[in-house]
Amino acid sequence: MTTRQYRLAPDRPLPRPVRPYQDETTRSFIRRINSANVLTHGELIKTMCRDRRPWMYDLATWNGTLPDIFVLAMPQLANSHPNPRLREN
Repeated sequence: MTTRQYRLAPDRPLPRPVRPYQDETTRSFIRRINSANVLTHGELIKTMCRDRRPWMYDLATWNGTLPDIFVLAMPQLANSHPNPRLREN
């Protein structure tokens, strides 16, 4: 008999959403999500790598917020955003 493992789905929110801090790194933010939701190290990253879209959209869905919030809070994401008004110069 095999046991079923719980797999994260990128299309639903996590039980405990986490808001990003200003100028927070993505690594720090993912670490805080893991801690708040009692996830194993690397579980979120594996799920984000399965998807072909930019992973800030998965982070936004899991935390019940808009991707633009992450772009404004995390400077390293600003250059990859399609909206030129939100990009860093």
